[in-house]
Amino acid sequence: MARRILDPKLLAKIATAQRKTEKYVGESVSKLAHKRGVSSEAALVYLAKQSDIGTANYQRKPCALRSGVRLRPSRPRSELP
Repeated sequence: MARRILDPKLLAKIATAQRKTEKYVGESVSKLAHKRGVSSEAALVYLAKQSDIGTANYQRKPCALRSGVRLRPSRPRSELP
């Protein structure tokens, strides 16, 4: 049996908020994590923030996850306001 890295409760909340299946959200998390170069857990928290789901509990997790939660902007710094 595969090890579950993503929090099932948070995954279910995001799926409900986006009206998608948990499988679809999991795949979206994987794509975002690869695109941004962060862990899947950090990408899951980022998607939760986008869906207006509270993430304070996850931002108090160990240092490695916390640093990944502060995702880099997708645009280069020169284009930011």
